[in-house]
Amino acid sequence: MCIPDIIFRRIGDKIEISWDTIWDITYQQRKYENENIEFISTKGVSYIDANEFYLEIKKFLKKIDNISKIQNEKFRVVEETGKLVYSKDPYNNVKFKEEKNFLKDLEKIGYKLFTIYELVLITEKDKKIVPVILKYLSKIEDENIKTHLAYFLVVKNYKEASEKLIKEFYNAKTNEYKIALSKALSTIYNKDVLNELLEIAKNKEYKDVNFPIIFTLRKYKDRRVKMFFEE
Repeated sequence: MCIPDIIFRRIGDKIEISWDTIWDITYQQRKYENENIEFISTKGVSYIDANEFYLEIKKFLKKIDNISKIQNEKFRVVEETGKLVYSKDPYNNVKFKEEKNFLKDLEKIGYKLFTIYELVLITEKDKKIVPVILKYLSKIEDENIKTHLAYFLVVKNYKEASEKLIKEFYNAKTNEYKIALSKALSTIYNKDVLNELLEIAKNKEYKDVNFPIIFTLRKYKDRRVKMFFEE
């Protein structure tokens, strides 16, 4: 996306904010229409109290920090040894034919997004999004896209996703996608699918992709888990 060049300069107890752009304002407005940003002028200057400005910057940095924490929690996969074995960029520029309808379905339930990759920030409070993501896990064939969707579901208590994710795991073709599904299943924490998780953990065929599940099995206070680690 194109944005104006912006310069910040302190003048006494004020911060001067000046901006200038050579791009067509109609094009700019169209690019930002999903973000509710209104462009009034392609060039201008404004002033704000310095203390107020610094408070806004602190709020912004805190928001960025929170976003980074969510992304790192979802997309980093670490072995029990502490070694980082996988880390995926949460954003993807790959377009796919289902994205337009995907975004429309999200808007119907109150989520107006510019791209589906904004779903990286969903948390426990966004449970109503889960059925929509599961719907498109079934529709989309590209496992690169599906891998991102699986990481978006790395949220505790998204239990309604468990059975679908297990089915996807068994049908997945790439290790990359299987690791993402393992990460999601290990984070969701659903006792109702513990038997299935243990089967995946036991199967040597999945030794390169099941470690997120194995790493978190001890969270389940269940004799089946105890027996698994004693074997």
